[in-house]
Amino acid sequence: MASPPGVSHLQPLRIFEKAGSAVNVVFFCALGFAACAAPSDPAKEKPAVRVIQLPDRLRVEINGQLFTEYRFKDVPRPYCYPLIGPGGLAMTRH
Repeated sequence: MASPPGVSHLQPLRIFEKAGSAVNVVFFCALGFAACAAPSDPAKEKPAVRVIQLPDRLRVEINGQLFTEYRFKDVPRPYCYPLIGPGGLAMTRH
């Protein structure tokens, strides 16, 4: 299959190759869910997002509640599990 004009080779997008990129992706996903779960009263504080570094994973919390854990040690490919959505509903299947 020929490449488009001006493009010699297309590379797949690999956002989780570097730990720094992965941390950013997880953090901004958490911010997005926090915005969805934010109270409708603008006078209330915005949710606090914390990323806690553990030896084998990064734990992401919103207002002290688990949002997800980014697991990266001793696995063939890093992943986020569980992924907790607004209202405490699990977004990942078992």
